[in-house]
Amino acid sequence: MKKIHVWFGKFKTEKELKKYLDQNDYLEAWSVYDNAPPTGNEEDDKEPNTELRCDFCKEVHLDNYDEDLMIMKYYKNSLDIKTIADDIGVDKKELETLLRRHSFIGFNAVVAFEDNDLDEKDASRSETIKYIGKLARLKYQRKLQNNI
Repeated sequence: MKKIHVWFGKFKTEKELKKYLDQNDYLEAWSVYDNAPPTGNEEDDKEPNTELRCDFCKEVHLDNYDEDLMIMKYYKNSLDIKTIADDIGVDKKELETLLRRHSFIGFNAVVAFEDNDLDEKDASRSETIKYIGKLARLKYQRKLQNNI
C-alpha cells in the first residue's frame, strides 16, 4: 500500500503557500543547464545553485519534487478533518489520530507528498510546516493533483 507524507501549516495567504512551494526558478535554471552546450568556462558550466530550490525542498532536503505526486491545499474557511482526508486521499480516523498525537491546531494549509525515497527524519526537518507523519493512501479513482 502506498504511503503519503503529510504536513500542516499556517499561511497568511494562498500566495504565501505557493511561494513556499514554488520550484520554478530552480527548474528553469536546470532547464538551461541541461540544454545549453558547455562553454568551457568552469563557472558558466557549473550546476545551478541549490539555493534556488523552493523553501520546502530546502527544509526537507529534496532536490526538487514531482508535482504529480504532491497535493497542496489552502483553506480560506474553517475546515474539518473529513474534508482534508478526502482532499489528500487518506482515512479520516488515521488522520485524526496523527493530528491528536501532534496537538496541532490553527492550520489552514496541508501539503501531502507521495515519495517513498523521502525518509521521515528528513520530512520532519520542515520548519515552516509541521510534519505529522505518513499515512496509507486509500484506493480511489482521483489522481494526485496540485490543488492550488
